[in-house]
Amino acid sequence: MRRFVRCIPSSDSAFRDAAVAALNALDGKVTADEIEHVLCASLIGRYPQVDVHRQDDLARVVDDEVWYVYRDGRPSREILSEMARLSRSSASADKRSDTREAEAAHRP
Repeated sequence: MRRFVRCIPSSDSAFRDAAVAALNALDGKVTADEIEHVLCASLIGRYPQVDVHRQDDLARVVDDEVWYVYRDGRPSREILSEMARLSRSSASADKRSDTREAEAAHRP
């Protein structure tokens, strides 16, 4: 079983590198149940708002252990709802654009 982190924001490569290095430093020294706390403790000095959460078993697609590492704290439900709404809106706009492009390609 592999262990890895998903960092938010994913665009911060220094944060991602720090989280990956912290996880790799554990290298079997702690149990899966301890990783959330130990990762948070190892990153909080550099990232004071860091928050770490293990992926819920219901969300697991493959047999890997995943921890979500939030640089600026875990987003609120309101922010998550807004992000989902924006994502749906963007997907809908992309679909409409693809349809228009396909229709334009078939015009004489």
